[in-house]
Amino acid sequence: MSGQTLFFTDEPIDGLATFIKGETSLSYLYKEMRFSYFYFENVIPGLVQYGLGRGAPIMPIFDLAKDYLRRGGNTFIVIEVCLGYPTPSHMLMPEMVLDLKGHISETWPKSLLDSLPDEPVKPAEMCHEIIKGDKEFLGPSYSKKNPYLEWFTKYRLIDTGVQQRKNSI
Repeated sequence: MSGQTLFFTDEPIDGLATFIKGETSLSYLYKEMRFSYFYFENVIPGLVQYGLGRGAPIMPIFDLAKDYLRRGGNTFIVIEVCLGYPTPSHMLMPEMVLDLKGHISETWPKSLLDSLPDEPVKPAEMCHEIIKGDKEFLGPSYSKKNPYLEWFTKYRLIDTGVQQRKNSI
């Protein structure tokens, strides 16, 4: 099984990433993270939808979110979907807020790490279950030592450090 990282903003990310000329789709590059604007049906209606390219590093997405929020954007949501399985309605997905205040580039946000257990909950090969008919997918369990974004969870990225500066002006 493989996953696809999607992210959603309330405004286009124009000016934050480099447009890649000559592509058949609207493709962008941000700190070696390649992503595209998606035209098909939105997973979260009313927001601009992007998807990371296969094999693209995910860490720059937190830097992109911080830059986007610093420039005045209000909404930045990241979802990891499991390809080959139906994506549930965004209304059914649990939401976790990750505060990027004090975030160090190229690291997992402290707010995500703080929410994870110190050790995997179950043996690594039996922790993530997604049911599809009579078949079952089993994947690794996350921990502070093995962090990743949970499939079909909405991660709302915020930066309270930016908000405090806006409010103090």
